Amino acid sequence: RIMKNLIYILLFFPMFVIGQSSGNTNSQKENVSVSEKKQLNKTARFIENNFSKPAINAYQNRAVDKLNEFYNYLILLQNANTSELQNELKQNVKQLLINENLNFQNIIDFQNKKNSIDEILTQVIEKKLTFSMPVINQNAYLNHNDFEFSYTLKIVANNEVKQLSLTQKVYLFPVEKTFGITKKTVWELKLGGF
Repeated sequence: RIMKNLIYILLFFPMFVIGQSSGNTNSQKENVSVSEKKQLNKTARFIENNFSKPAINAYQNRAVDKLNEFYNYLILLQNANTSELQNELKQNVKQLLINENLNFQNIIDFQNKKNSIDEILTQVIEKKLTFSMPVINQNAYLNHNDFEFSYTLKIVANNEVKQLSLTQKVYLFPVEKTFGITKKTVWELKLGGF
């Protein structure tokens, strides 16, 4: 019974806590209260106590795959020639995110302002940006319930090549899924902003 309650707490708490930026457009730090930090520490301890090192490494590798999938969708989006395909690709990108309301560093105009995912996706289409797949530092560590990755992204816009150093979190959290009459807790990975 205690384990079931813990799973429910772990299941629903991350949905409310993670993915929200602090609202300050000059900061990428997330606003987390003391009680939320305690819960994140409990989640981290639960993961450390119940997941083996190889399992955590496997989730880390899947997190890298999620980042690569994000950029693969952006590459496909820049080459999509119908609005139907563009809309489908946009939805696929949004499904990778922990929250559609995330703020992202401006990778389009290279300014110091934040963009929503919709703004980024629209500009990828309109400006025909070219991305090269980033080389992702795979030495991330599990921090509470996320992996934090650093990477360099090359973007070509208007025949101008820019390199951006980005840091992005990939969140690991439990979700209860139903398979017929069976309910099972599975762990999912979702992208945070950069």
